[in-house]
Amino acid sequence: MREVVLRRVERVRGRMRRLGLSAIVAYSAPTDLGEGTTTSGNVRALSGWADRSHASILVLPVAADPVLLVDSAPRRRWAEAKDVCVRDVRAEERGAPLGASVPAILRERHVRGRVGVVGEDEVPAATERAWSQEAGAWVFVPADDVVARERMVKTAEEIKLHRAASNISDAMHETVMRQAAVPGVRAWELLVAMECSGRSRCADYSSGWIATGTAPDMLGFDLWQNERSLEEGDRIQVGTSVVYQGYWAHALRMATRGPATHGLQRAFDVAVAAEDLALESLRPGARLRDIVAHMTQVIDEHWPLPLGAYRGPQGHALGLDSDDPIVSEVFASPDSPSDLRVEAGMVLAVHPNFRVPGLGFIGVGDVVLITASGAELLTRYPRELAQI
Repeated sequence: MREVVLRRVERVRGRMRRLGLSAIVAYSAPTDLGEGTTTSGNVRALSGWADRSHASILVLPVAADPVLLVDSAPRRRWAEAKDVCVRDVRAEERGAPLGASVPAILRERHVRGRVGVVGEDEVPAATERAWSQEAGAWVFVPADDVVARERMVKTAEEIKLHRAASNISDAMHETVMRQAAVPGVRAWELLVAMECSGRSRCADYSSGWIATGTAPDMLGFDLWQNERSLEEGDRIQVGTSVVYQGYWAHALRMATRGPATHGLQRAFDVAVAAEDLALESLRPGARLRDIVAHMTQVIDEHWPLPLGAYRGPQGHALGLDSDDPIVSEVFASPDSPSDLRVEAGMVLAVHPNFRVPGLGFIGVGDVVLITASGAELLTRYPRELAQI
């Protein structure tokens, strides 16, 4: 992946020149935050470095060598041992907030004028205070799009890693459905088995949720939410979250203990119809917001409930974060004015979801690669409403 990173850095520098930026400062939260962050891929995209439990910062001048900044000497040694794509790796002084030395690095690299900040929304207040003490030396401006645009379309090397992550997701679903047939099994046992299945296949991050019951409405991410034993007539709903060598997969499946009711089968068929419409429409050149609107329309014809308590986004972009920027923003806002067009090389999670009174949460979803000829499913576990 070294060549992928280095080529991306050069494209980012070209974008910086066009925007009049003399440097960017990219912030990344720890990768173990999973879906709780949208910045964990920023530094990795430009250096190859990601930290599971601590934040990191990359200072990338437009015309000088970059500096990778971590919060301790052990992490500096780990980054150097990983042979990241940055020669200059530094640790903050003990007790100093991460990023406190950014002004000194900018002076050392003779950076003047406008400096773009990537991941500004998650930069800690202590770091921002350290930068504000240098007010006037530089003009710090938001610059998320500078990196996000270069992350939006995946290379062949990145697509291979998304395929591997999707294969792990399939194995996690298979594990859950097999274990769900065991008499007396508890929902938390399914959750643990699912996560262990992912980690045993070398996933960097293996998580998800389980929801069970006759009309499950709360997605159970924790053991305390999944204490009940499965019974005849229960529904099992599963969402996987997988990271393999930095790249995400996310998929949703449903099954029942015993025959599905007519109402449940009908609701499931609506979710599948919405996903099928997206798969048919996701072709290069199509306007993404139109596809999202059409998916929503399929659901609204049956259950016209608002976004929020009764419905989440119908998908998002996958990459080095679970909600890769730009594309995810269109999914999150059905009325978005964005004119963003689908491009070959995008990787998406497409997952129609909604809640139905008396039935609870309904959802199905897959990892989708956009190719020159249309959408390709990377997750292959059977999509039907299975009977266990």
